[in-house]
Amino acid sequence: MSIGERLYEHRKKHGFSQEEIADKLEVSRQTVSKWENNMTTPELSKAVELCKIYGTTVESLMRETDELKENFYNSNKLDGENNNQDMSNNSEANSKCSETIVHEHRYLKGSCQYTSKAKIGKIPLIHVNIGIFPDKKKGNGIAKGIIAIGNVSVGVISIGFLPIGLISIGLLALGILGAIGTVAVGLYSFGAVAFGMMSFGAISIGYMSVGAVAIGNYSIGAAAIANEIAVGAYASGMIAFGEEAVGTHVYIYDVNSGAEVLQAIKSHLPEMQSWIYKIFHMVLI
Repeated sequence: MSIGERLYEHRKKHGFSQEEIADKLEVSRQTVSKWENNMTTPELSKAVELCKIYGTTVESLMRETDELKENFYNSNKLDGENNNQDMSNNSEANSKCSETIVHEHRYLKGSCQYTSKAKIGKIPLIHVNIGIFPDKKKGNGIAKGIIAIGNVSVGVISIGFLPIGLISIGLLALGILGAIGTVAVGLYSFGAVAFGMMSFGAISIGYMSVGAVAIGNYSIGAAAIANEIAVGAYASGMIAFGEEAVGTHVYIYDVNSGAEVLQAIKSHLPEMQSWIYKIFHMVLI
């Protein structure tokens, strides 16, 4: 059996198209086709990658193929002339080829990439794409997966400099449900600057906001500015409670005034959600 026939059988066995193999190896589909039709043979680095993808050995792919064997040793010789350390790395890679590899793991141009074989639909369970110089052939440096980690990441759980997802953690985090970051935007957000339905941060802006500077419909903070209830050292709102307070119903802080504020909340905002009332109850009592 020729090398081309082996490559074809391995590809079909693992359910890959020529385009998918070409994408993984960063070559053209025509190159993969030429390998499988015995028009050319893969160089050392591509042979190593192929054996990782197919869970086989370089020796198995080389069997009965003098041309590939010659290319293999010539490539090793060239690598040795250029860099002895590369020879050591190639030797280590060859030894690992006998293992069954169930994922793709590569380092490119100062970047790290990992794509798990496990998928939900067509989306990988885990995708990592981190680097100073992202590989444009892999989505311009964007990590996309159920769990996505990268400079820019999109997933159910996203981690990175700019993560976007259901739950996001990063420098500038955008999360539908939750976000944690230097700047965080989400239904529930935690950050130096936080925007959300319920936000916690040094600067917090949201429907219910808690922070050093808190701005929202309901606010708790050192400086609290609210449409309805503000509690803080400085408080401004319809119901304002603090050492300095400005509003329609003003309560200056003292030991017994918390209960009075809660009574005012019940009186002036009878339809307020119970979970918000419980938060103010914990703070004031």
